[in-house]
Amino acid sequence: MEVSDQQLLDRLGPIVRRLRETASDEQRTDALDELQTTLEFALCELMRLTTSTAGFWCDGVEFQQVAPGPDGGLRCVGTAWCANSHQWLVPIFVGLSTDGREVVRVDVGLGDGNLDNLAQHKGRPLQVPSTWLERYRVVAGPPDPQLDPLIILAQLQQWLADNPQGRIVGPDWEYVSLETAQSLVHEEVSCGRPLVLEPTWLDGASAVRLARRW
Repeated sequence: MEVSDQQLLDRLGPIVRRLRETASDEQRTDALDELQTTLEFALCELMRLTTSTAGFWCDGVEFQQVAPGPDGGLRCVGTAWCANSHQWLVPIFVGLSTDGREVVRVDVGLGDGNLDNLAQHKGRPLQVPSTWLERYRVVAGPPDPQLDPLIILAQLQQWLADNPQGRIVGPDWEYVSLETAQSLVHEEVSCGRPLVLEPTWLDGASAVRLARRW
């Protein structure tokens, strides 16, 4: 199954870089803990999407092997705690692929493909299976239009064309020129602060506000 989750890829990028680039054992341990926790929560969401894993959730991930991948990513093999009213371990594989720096794809294999569901793993010996019960692939989603300055500025230009007497208002309700608005848009989105256009009415005339999306 393939799903899009740009936020997950963005969270994993710095973690993978720390695991690949830091020399300190303590820093690597902290990064590995963060990787396992991030994937634990991601796996809970993925498990809801397929029949053989629905009704279960992940209560922890532990990687026994973490090796560099050929593209600057990582290949991780270990176990995941599967849970409903009880807990038991199932095998897991995670491959994190990068474009040299950012994570662009995550491949997950969960459970033994020779079994029908996760419940059948209870009491079974743990080993890397020849086939996986479920395979998930997480890829980049479409860009967030509220973090694309060109999209926001195009929307602003269209609003001004439709409202030639309209005024532009900044996040703090101050009037700003088009040039100031353009600089503000680039500054905000470059810092990862999404902006939306909010048509409003101010001082008896139409206006559009560059509002921060919190």
